[in-house]
Amino acid sequence: MNWGWRIALLYLGFVAMIIALVAASSMQEFHLVTPDYYAEEVKYETRMGEIRNSQSLSEPVQIRMDLASRSLRVKFPDGLSGIQGEVKLYRPSDARLDRSWPAGPDETGLQQIDLSSLQSGRWRVKVAWSAGGAAYYDEALITLP
Repeated sequence: MNWGWRIALLYLGFVAMIIALVAASSMQEFHLVTPDYYAEEVKYETRMGEIRNSQSLSEPVQIRMDLASRSLRVKFPDGLSGIQGEVKLYRPSDARLDRSWPAGPDETGLQQIDLSSLQSGRWRVKVAWSAGGAAYYDEALITLP
């Protein structure tokens, strides 16, 4: 085989590799944090105010994972009434798995959420709530076994 054929085979191999990489990358699925991230960016200052409100509380929201019962326990501060909002579990690796529940603590300020139907892995808990005319926001990371 002379050098002309070797150059042609090298060139064809390179072209085949590029075509394979383009095909593989076009089949890749990308999940955005949120489909409307521009609108979310506009709300960023409001969210920062909610976080400051939450940090100013004498007793912060406690977000705990109970491994025995595979449940999430959200303890809201004592003394606040009329708590409304949302508890959202965000899955960074796959947005299709995201789940949300209305914030509905019992008379002791505790809300327990059953997570037995969720996949194992890393989740971000986002609690957006309001009480007494003020809005609050808290986050925590949990890992389901």
